[in-house]
Amino acid sequence: MTGRPNPSGRRFYTRLLPVLAFVTTMLSTSAWSEEEEITWALDVEYGRPQQMLMVLPLESEKPYWYLLYDVTNNTTRDRYLFLRIWLVVDGDEENRTYPDRLIPVLESKVEKTFEREFSNRVELMGKLKKGETRKCIALFGPIGYKIKDVMVYVDGLTKNTLHKDEDGRPYFHFRRARVLYERQGKPEDEPYTVLLKRRQDFASETLQVPDEAIKKDAPDNATLE
Repeated sequence: MTGRPNPSGRRFYTRLLPVLAFVTTMLSTSAWSEEEEITWALDVEYGRPQQMLMVLPLESEKPYWYLLYDVTNNTTRDRYLFLRIWLVVDGDEENRTYPDRLIPVLESKVEKTFEREFSNRVELMGKLKKGETRKCIALFGPIGYKIKDVMVYVDGLTKNTLHKDEDGRPYFHFRRARVLYERQGKPEDEPYTVLLKRRQDFASETLQVPDEAIKKDAPDNATLE
C-alpha cells in the first residue's frame, strides 16, 4: 500500500543532503589516526584575483571578480576532488566574505577572453587522476572597491585525518590553504584594483563530525538506510 509522502521527512532529507555530502567528502580523503599518518596535498598554482566589468539584467555596470588556478595531482594515486573556495576582503571598515559561486555569464566571458575552457566548482567535482592537471576558475561576483587586501581560502586540497576525542566522538583534522593578496597603490590613484600575491601557506583546522545535528533535526518517523 502506498501512502502520501511525509512532508517533514522530505524537509529532513533536504536539510541532510549537504551534511551527508560534506561528511562523504571528508571520509573519502580520510584515515583513522591510529592507521597510516602519511599526508598528501594536491599542488595548486594560483593566479591573482582579477576583475571584469559586467552588465547584468536590471543592474548597472559592475566589476565582477574571478580567480584562475591550476590543480595538479602529484600524489601516488587518484584522488577525489571537492574544493570549497571563498575569499575575505579586508576593507577600510570591515571584512567581507564572498564564496565561490556559479556565474555562467562571467565564466563564459572569461573563457572567451583567454580562448579556453575552465572548470568551475561543480565541474571540478570528481576524480582527479594521478598526474592530471585541471585548469579551474573561481567566481565571486562584485566585491566592491574598498579593498586593502584579500585572503583566499581553499578546503579540500589535503588529506583529512579522522580522530576521536576523549569522549569517543569523531572529528576531522585538516589543513586549509591560505593565499594573501595585497592591493597595489591607493584607491584614489589606482581606480582599477590590482592585487599581487604576498603569502601562501596552510592553516591547521579541526571540525567535529555533525552526527548530533543529524539526530536533533530528524523527525520521529525518519530512517536512514
